[in-house]
Amino acid sequence: MGDYEAVLGEVRRSDMMRGIWSSYVSASPYAEGVDFEEAVDSAIELARLSELDDLD
Repeated sequence: MGDYEAVLGEVRRSDMMRGIWSSYVSASPYAEGVDFEEAVDSAIELARLSELDDLD
């Protein structure tokens, strides 16, 4: 597991980050309908695809 997974796991559990995401979605019509969990999952998948964990 790469460090990004641990960091994004912390993000997923953060109530503050959920609040920030909610504010972002309210202010950004193109993000409407994108769930916080979906956004975090996408970030994890992008990190995996770019092999960021191999850059240590």
